[in-house]
Amino acid sequence: MNYEFNQDLIYVNDKWIFTLDYLQEIVNDAALTTSKTMTLKFVHASSYGTSPTSKGSWKYPTIRVSSESEAELVQQSLFELGVDADIDLYEDDDGEGDGGRPIIRNLWSVQIPTMKLVEYGELYIPNRIESKETLVECSSDLDNAMHNESI
Repeated sequence: MNYEFNQDLIYVNDKWIFTLDYLQEIVNDAALTTSKTMTLKFVHASSYGTSPTSKGSWKYPTIRVSSESEAELVQQSLFELGVDADIDLYEDDDGEGDGGRPIIRNLWSVQIPTMKLVEYGELYIPNRIESKETLVECSSDLDNAMHNESI
């Protein structure tokens, strides 16, 4: 999907909406899908090619997840919202562990590289956007007690 921006608005699903509201919707959807608080951050990218149209810098949203299966869930959920998202795996060498072997960490994320955000005058995009919805897990005992009280 190619996103179109105008000031602080983004054109999505045949309508203009506030960019920050749309980003909040994306991170809230990821939180609802995973049943935990999520954070949307940005990857900064740039191109300094020879043609004037290939020069510039931008940022695009990414959501850190804890596993490949969680990344697949978030990617599918965003796809259902109409958002083309990619799964990214970054392997990080965290130094030497016991006996001198390196410790490799797998850092999973879901990225939206086609949403190239460029700073537009008054448009302020924070470095991170937290999911706003508080997710409370209920036990089956609590569900049963609530059901019994309603009878």
